[in-house]
Amino acid sequence: MEKAIKLVFEDEFGDDESIFGLSKHSMDHLLVQASKQWLRGQDVPNETRKSRIIRWLQYRGFNWGVISFVLKKLESQHPP
Repeated sequence: MEKAIKLVFEDEFGDDESIFGLSKHSMDHLLVQASKQWLRGQDVPNETRKSRIIRWLQYRGFNWGVISFVLKKLESQHPP
């Protein structure tokens, strides 16, 4: 249990390189999963796509700081 908590909230090397309280590994994993969701909505308008990813992240309990960070990353990686 302790190992799982450290994996999610702390960097494996003990560095303080966390983003919004998540380790770099956890944030990278979240970005990969969010990117998959984002790419599923290629056939819908951009605003619909944004609202879907926001709801998807909110449902999973992420705060607005994380949501806006992920949204900006997705928009920069996958421009319309």
